[in-house]
Amino acid sequence: MPTLAATGEGRLLATYTDGKLIAYTAVGADDWSRADLATSGWADATSLFSPGGGLYYRRDGNGVVTGYLDTSPFNDSGTDISPYAPTGTTSSGWDPILSAQPHNSWPDTTRRW
Repeated sequence: MPTLAATGEGRLLATYTDGKLIAYTAVGADDWSRADLATSGWADATSLFSPGGGLYYRRDGNGVVTGYLDTSPFNDSGTDISPYAPTGTTSSGWDPILSAQPHNSWPDTTRRW
């Protein structure tokens, strides 16, 4: 599992070296579920991050960042994930370490926007 990202409360997204994209839901310490969103196409991911809301970003070995939109991020199906070009960004020049805090992970009293 070369990449792992939090996509929201109790939800993780991971890529595997065999090309799979996997979603995990964690309700509690002993209550996990797994959904295979894609069986191939994600082997070249070197970084994976998500601000939540069904938005996923992947950087490949060439440093290119691609955005993906999962129109139904809680249905445990990858058939509705499609690539998209985020407005106002480029696919190169990204920092080697990428991360995003999902929108609903901050308590309301600490938000700065």
